[in-house]
Amino acid sequence: TRKESSAASDVYKRQVINPKAVPLSQLYGALDRISQEWTEGVLAKTFRDCATQSGAGKIRQWIVVDGPVDTLWIENMNTVLDDNKMLCLMNGDIISMPEKMNMIFEVSDLSKASLATVSRCGMIYMQSDIIHWWALLQSLSLIHICRCRRLLTC
Repeated sequence: TRKESSAASDVYKRQVINPKAVPLSQLYGALDRISQEWTEGVLAKTFRDCATQSGAGKIRQWIVVDGPVDTLWIENMNTVLDDNKMLCLMNGDIISMPEKMNMIFEVSDLSKASLATVSRCGMIYMQSDIIHWWALLQSLSLIHICRCRRLLTC
């Protein structure tokens, strides 16, 4: 899914991907054994598009990876998460992550992630019994109020 901000001072695009919704070959990409043609995967294409658009310096790009952690797909993100900030694909392409591009991993647990992956991430843990429905409602109300104020001041 895609969401865009309309405020001139806060221009961003958000792409949400569930990594377990497609096979690994469709997530990063795969080489066709017969034609030897590379087909780019959903995450690789999204990463490339976001890197290109945010590299121009106009729009902040957010990729939200929302789904369960699997050792196969998360380990391929280690080069993105370390100081290199590059996505390395199996066809040899390397896509750099510009300064105006961010990634968020929204997961329920990290039991399938290696220590190398976990050590590269900043963690925010929220217990479900602490966060009540009214907190979400209050946050949505504040967002709505801020948007209305922006419209009134324009």
